[in-house]
Amino acid sequence: MNRIPEILQHRLTKLLMIVAVVSWVAWLRGPSVSVPMWNVDETIHATVAEVLLEGGTLYRDAIDQRTPLTYYVTAAVFAVSDSSLTALRILILLMIAAVAVILGKTALRVNGPYTGYGAAVIFAALSSFLLLPEDTFSAHTEWFVVFFTTAASWCFLTGEDRIPTTRRCALGGAFLGLAIMSKQSALLDTAPAMLALVVVVADRNLSWQDAARRAGVLLGSILAMVLLVSVPVFLNGAGADYLYFTWTYNLDIYGAEFTFAEKIWSGARLLEALAEEYPILLLTGGISLVWLLARCLQFNPPDSARARRFGEVYLFTWLVTSTGAAMAGGRGFDHYFFPVLAPLAWVCAMGPAFWFRQLVEATVSNRITLALTWVTLLGVSYAVIFTPLKARQVSPPGPDAALRLAAWIKEQTTAEDRIFVWGFNPDIYRYTDRLPASRFVYCTFQTGLIPWTNIDPEIDTSYAIVQGAMDTLLEDLRANRPRFFVDSSAGLHRHFGKYPLRLFPPLNDWLNQNYVEIDNQRWGHQGFRLYIRGDEPVEELTNFGPARLEYELKIFGNDRIAPGRNRFGVGLTNTTENSLTGLGLSVNDEVVAATELHPLTQSAITVPLDFTTDAKVARLKPIARFGDGPWIAGKEIEFPVVTAVATPEQKREFAIPEVKGSIEAKGIRALFGARADELNGRRIFAMHAPAVLTYDIPPGVARLTGFYGLPKEAYAPENSAPSDGAEFIIRHVSSRRGASEVFRRLIEPLRNPDDAGEHAFIVELSPSESGDYLEFEITPGPAGIPASDWTYWADLQLETSP
Repeated sequence: MNRIPEILQHRLTKLLMIVAVVSWVAWLRGPSVSVPMWNVDETIHATVAEVLLEGGTLYRDAIDQRTPLTYYVTAAVFAVSDSSLTALRILILLMIAAVAVILGKTALRVNGPYTGYGAAVIFAALSSFLLLPEDTFSAHTEWFVVFFTTAASWCFLTGEDRIPTTRRCALGGAFLGLAIMSKQSALLDTAPAMLALVVVVADRNLSWQDAARRAGVLLGSILAMVLLVSVPVFLNGAGADYLYFTWTYNLDIYGAEFTFAEKIWSGARLLEALAEEYPILLLTGGISLVWLLARCLQFNPPDSARARRFGEVYLFTWLVTSTGAAMAGGRGFDHYFFPVLAPLAWVCAMGPAFWFRQLVEATVSNRITLALTWVTLLGVSYAVIFTPLKARQVSPPGPDAALRLAAWIKEQTTAEDRIFVWGFNPDIYRYTDRLPASRFVYCTFQTGLIPWTNIDPEIDTSYAIVQGAMDTLLEDLRANRPRFFVDSSAGLHRHFGKYPLRLFPPLNDWLNQNYVEIDNQRWGHQGFRLYIRGDEPVEELTNFGPARLEYELKIFGNDRIAPGRNRFGVGLTNTTENSLTGLGLSVNDEVVAATELHPLTQSAITVPLDFTTDAKVARLKPIARFGDGPWIAGKEIEFPVVTAVATPEQKREFAIPEVKGSIEAKGIRALFGARADELNGRRIFAMHAPAVLTYDIPPGVARLTGFYGLPKEAYAPENSAPSDGAEFIIRHVSSRRGASEVFRRLIEPLRNPDDAGEHAFIVELSPSESGDYLEFEITPGPAGIPASDWTYWADLQLETSP
């Protein structure tokens, strides 16, 4: 066994080990490279890369909060691979294999062959199976940080005399600069080299002047690389946004979500993962770390230890700074810990390498110690060989909820068309292969959502909104006019359900002025609302189409019109011809909406209609186009106009009690009618959604109480068209301060059994002024489907302050 060190140092052995490690990593990660999407971060990179390939500039035409290098690399890979995420993941795989090799060579140089080979094998295991597969196998920025920081360690620690030359400092600084340009937190990883230089001086292996010169070269090389990568952004005039989104936003908003204690505690995630998957490595790593710290702090080490202390101080500091960088975000996301894996693997290998050396040199004579040593080494070997085999058994994520929607959008668009997604769904851009119509590939900057921390529906996230982000978004949308607008807030898509469009009036108004909703029942049940441009020109309109259109081309949704916002559906049904190429709506002989479609069998659109007139009826006609033919109008229908003013009888019927009397209803708007009932001593206002009920607020009122809900018949199993839910909203409207929501609750009994039955509410009201009023609104829910929405308010009561 005494020849083992000599064999391990042989060039052929090293070459065989390199081939074995690279093949091992490739085999472990092989099944993961062809998965369509591992997580949303991949599709952010993919979308930004596509914008860059179309001539866009990062932070001007596509915004993210990370530094730019990984986007440039992704764009370069896409340019030569036909936008293949598989190709990008293969690059990551090769980088991980290279890290294992480089780490092994570096550890071998500092601590000998046993540690070197052990570090390479342990890193291959940890990088393939330890943390969440959705992070481990995706093309995350942190894998670039791992590669560049490991390459930097090789530059510093593998010189012939164990002291980095000026040239090696320059090369190592360049790698560190590239790491910083991959992710900002890598800035902390400049500390190991700086501290190691201090140790060299302290051990009298280098003068202060020479160390200062090397430190200057190191920092200068880092700065040069940072500037080099940043040049394209600044030359294209996006420097201010670059600095804001990559530094100011991260420091002032994104990173400010957690306290220092919470950030420290987030590091427990790595320990939990090690304890679960590699407990033996957690044990050997802990022992080795204590031993390493003692070596670093030796006051007067022997010559053999002094020769290694430069590298060991570097290693200890590298482990600390990479862990600190992972904890800096405070979120404990698994991919944050990737940069820790390289120094951790090295540390975990030191103890087993020491014990193995004792066995090789036959210095262990005590039988108990010998047995413990063999058990430990066999346990480590088993862990790093058999545990990572689970990587090949990992199931890919389930089908993305957006796949069907994206496939339909792709069929209905051309490569030149742009789309926009309101939400955190850049995956839709990826699946449709369509460019975003805005620089914002996701909408956290307009909403204040900080993934995934302030997601509780009760948290007001307005504090984290980037000033001017909504105005910029609207400028982009007006300029690019996306063919489709996807609203993901209608479902449970990455916590965006707390940001319905109605909470953002400028964007909502622009959407209603220029777009119509398409196939709301189809996409609404999948948690999306899909809008298509509704301002296509109609140059010719035949007033009376074929007789069959009177039965197949229909208007639906309401049976009357009220002043203000109305929504009418126009649909074509009962046809097998794949020739429908347009749908629209005419009101009083004026086309108010028309949209162009690629040939379809049938479809339906929902048109937002702002109606203001003194007329008692409105004449509506559905219009359609088939193939390349002219626009054809269906049967004209007259709708009665319902005023939003309560009659004297309604005012009395819908009066709600006050402590000293009752308050008459100010106005009622219910497209399907409203009814006030006395039932078992309760006062119930049955108002089929959509509906609005208003009351003046008398002086001194401080509290509002009552009940709301849907009767069980609305969603009963025997109901052939059950309600998909409704939303109840109460607003305090002031002529001076505008409208402010005091209550909002969405109930979906079919989806959530807890929403069934009746619900109570208590609302504390702020002091009111003369002219203030309360507005009780019921909407058909996020999908806008009013079927069986037999909603009601009950026992509404105002209470004066005590």
